[in-house]
Amino acid sequence: MKEAGHSFVRIDGSVSAPNRITAINRFNSDAPDAPRFILCSLLAAGTGINLTRANWAYMMDVWWNSAVGTS
Repeated sequence: MKEAGHSFVRIDGSVSAPNRITAINRFNSDAPDAPRFILCSLLAAGTGINLTRANWAYMMDVWWNSAVGTS
């Protein structure tokens, strides 16, 4: 994504809880330099996340199943 010129933040199991909050706040910001994309694992970011800035969401976690999505 960087090579294509897209800005993004990433949330996965290697990101600490405070840094996850920072990434979400950066993504939700109205600042002109706010990241355009957020890459996140449902396992790492699936609880308490509110992406009000997102227009589309694509679920690509290999472990995802419908029971997880409805919980």
